[in-house]
Parts: sequence; structure tokens; C-alpha cells
Amino acid sequence: ANLALVSPHWSKFTRCEELYKSLCQRIYLNQSKRKVLHVHKFGNSYRRMLELRPRIRVGGGLYVLQYKEVKKIQRDMWTDIPVGAVLESIYYRYLYFFEDGRVMYALTHAHLME
Repeated sequence: ANLALVSPHWSKFTRCEELYKSLCQRIYLNQSKRKVLHVHKFGNSYRRMLELRPRIRVGGGLYVLQYKEVKKIQRDMWTDIPVGAVLESIYYRYLYFFEDGRVMYALTHAHLME
């Protein structure tokens, strides 16, 4: 939709159903097991399929999952943590998907900006 605002030429280009058909075939046929698009479920519109159907962003999409866990503190004679303190553990999982099906995965305590 933003490309249509650039110029009249881009506006015509973004309304081309053949463009959306080729994009859908490139994206969804690589990610599906059955290799069928089922465009009828989206009103026979490839543009609508591209807008509504979920997909994995490959070749540039980095997925980050933050996992927080509150742990119970073990109290014994060596514990230096004051009473009432909360021990929170935070993990980050990073997933990067390539177009050929490979996945790069990392699990770390460090945030991406650190």
C-alpha cells in the first residue's frame, strides 16, 4: 500500500495480480509440505493471500523470543541474597531462516543490543 503512494507507475505495479501470484508461489510453495496454494480460501486473490496468510520471513527476518523465569531461591547457610529478593532469569532465543530451509539458532542471556 505504501508503494502505491510513490508514483502512478508504482500504483499500477502494486495492483498487478500476476506479481502477487509469483510472490505467493515463491514464498508459500517453499514453506508448505503439500505444495498447493489454496487461493480460493482468500477470495481467489493472491494479494489478499499475501496480506492475510501467515508465513515465515526468510532472508532477512530475525525472530527473537524472550523467556523470563522467576526462580525460587534456595535458602541455606551460604545464601547471601536478602530475604524478599526475587531471582529472575531471562533468556533470548534468536532464529534466522534462510530460503533453502536452513535455520540459524542462538540461545543466550545477552539481549541483541548488548
